[in-house]
Amino acid sequence: MTKGKGIALAETRGWQFAFQLEADEALASGKFSIPPLPQVAVELNDLANRRDPDLKAATQLVHRDPQLASRVLALASSAAFGSRVPISSLQVAVVRIGINGLRDIAFAVMMGDVFRCGALDFLMREENVRAYLLAATTHLVTRKLGLDSDQGFLAGLLADVGRIAILALLAHLGRSEPRWLAEEVPLMEILDATHTDVGPKVIAHWDLAPIVAKAARFHHTPMAAGEPLIIALAAADALVEASATEVEIEAVCQVDAIQQSGLREADLRQLLETVAMVRERSAALFG
Repeated sequence: MTKGKGIALAETRGWQFAFQLEADEALASGKFSIPPLPQVAVELNDLANRRDPDLKAATQLVHRDPQLASRVLALASSAAFGSRVPISSLQVAVVRIGINGLRDIAFAVMMGDVFRCGALDFLMREENVRAYLLAATTHLVTRKLGLDSDQGFLAGLLADVGRIAILALLAHLGRSEPRWLAEEVPLMEILDATHTDVGPKVIAHWDLAPIVAKAARFHHTPMAAGEPLIIALAAADALVEASATEVEIEAVCQVDAIQQSGLREADLRQLLETVAMVRERSAALFG
């Protein structure tokens, strides 16, 4: 390592350490708190977790918010949920995707309203687009592998929620200490280094399924978790990256998570085609 790279690395680690101290202090003092989920999301999650879910009550919940309802219909009509024709009513959407699917899409739509990132809102929008894309891809992968695709969607959606929470916290810190919004702050390095610690705390605060929090912690190191769902999530993450960079299918096949998942080359080709369609639609819906 050259002297210049060593200095840069030390500075980056210094920023990361300083951010961790500031974050711990802000959370402990109550100056910054994890916001609650929107009430509609909470109620939909409660309905979905019941032994005998009330589909009519779930539909009525979403009907209360016309903007939410229209976006739920748009997403339920997408390739990610296997739809080839537009869905025109929430009743049809619930029959098609089920109450868990309805809950998951509502979560995706409302995530952008949970955290406020001020000067960093443009980055939050990018994170929300990718979160939906990863959620939809994980839904596809888990369904292909015979796993719980509804749980896969939620795990994919919230895998990187720590990144959004960190952006909100940095924006909060920047209002009183502008240095946190300065160009020299290694923003991406802070996000990469700390989001797998922050994300599970956010998910636990929302009282969501433990496997979703575990996925947020281990989705970059899935073998350490040993959970098929988390391996599938990591495989989906690799497919999202591959669809963005248009790498050769042979290279995709060599990714550890892809190999561990058991997906075949034919599966990967089909999935990449669908992910490309979902990417185009998600940018329009969340960009």
